Amino acid sequence: LVQVAQEFVDAGMQIIATRGTAERLADAGIPCAVIFKQREGRPNITDAIANGQIDLVVNTPKADVESSQDDSYIRKAAIRAHIPYITTMAAAHASAVGIGVKVAGEDSGVNALQDIHEAIR
Repeated sequence: LVQVAQEFVDAGMQIIATRGTAERLADAGIPCAVIFKQREGRPNITDAIANGQIDLVVNTPKADVESSQDDSYIRKAAIRAHIPYITTMAAAHASAVGIGVKVAGEDSGVNALQDIHEAIR
């Protein structure tokens, strides 16, 4: 979590996190704003998503019932708002690296499959 969050910050992104995650990031010296979960009051994460304040959601599911409910409403809000939603740290890491490369203006070396097929013809 800490490494991935730092990669997002290094890419120029601001982090908004719920209380537990925000505390962990703050302990590691990573700046982030704190936002409520839906059941904690307003403004909350679903409000921020609906208001266009969130550009990317990283939400790794946990096995307990309470977390499952959180995952569900956050995922649904992201889908409704057409916001990318990442559910694993591996995918979050890959996204952070990709965003960092793009922001730096570097060539990622990634090509669309269609472009590769066009070159073969």
